[in-house]
Amino acid sequence: MLPGYGVFRFFIDVLQETNRIDQIVDRICNVWCTLPGRSMAEFPRTIRVLEAMVNDGWVDCTYDKSLPLLDLLEVICQESLHKNRDTQDASMREQTSA
Repeated sequence: MLPGYGVFRFFIDVLQETNRIDQIVDRICNVWCTLPGRSMAEFPRTIRVLEAMVNDGWVDCTYDKSLPLLDLLEVICQESLHKNRDTQDASMREQTSA
């Protein structure tokens, strides 16, 4: 039986509302990853949970050829990777070197 809590509960709720991957990714980014104690660093692991649910048969996938494919690598790079910010601010460099 699929656990009804945590990220599994999140996906159960989201999948009851939508079956479109772009909307699912939007909910991951704007809901799951913004919960207290979470960040966009959670995104790749969260997508892997969805993939496991598909592979284990909990979620059936279909493809609508009228919709563009979603490039998850692009989403991951846009949302969870950024330049190191602490070295961009001179005052931060001075604080860490003191």
